[in-house]
Amino acid sequence: MTQQAVREIRQIVDQILAIPGQFTSEALGRACACTLAEVVSSNKKSREFEAHPEHGSFAIISFRGPASPKEDPSSLVIMKVREGVRLTQADLQDAFEFSMEGVDINPMIPPEGTISFRQSHDIRKLLVQFTYRSRTLRQVAVHENP
Repeated sequence: MTQQAVREIRQIVDQILAIPGQFTSEALGRACACTLAEVVSSNKKSREFEAHPEHGSFAIISFRGPASPKEDPSSLVIMKVREGVRLTQADLQDAFEFSMEGVDINPMIPPEGTISFRQSHDIRKLLVQFTYRSRTLRQVAVHENP
């Protein structure tokens, strides 16, 4: 189960990073094999979408992108790990690079703080976040800032 989940996460991340041009909800839906539905947002400059896959390692996949081509083109995809999917940093060590050069530690996020590793991929940044003490995967995010 663990190695299957690691392969699934790596495959989704690779497909997201390979999306040509700017992110769209449709392209992200294809990469994640789900349908992202638009949700109400109070921010007039962005649009937000969300999916709740029934299966797989991610419970919630959310996407925030520009409301129109005139707005700031930066966007963000956040994939929150499903409860019960317990993957540690050690489990993901061979699938992702965890360089101390791109690390952020936030002790204020309950229950035990977080440690996040960043990797740059051209105009996109991959963020893999774990709980600090137990190093259990919390979420994976991709930020696009052309």
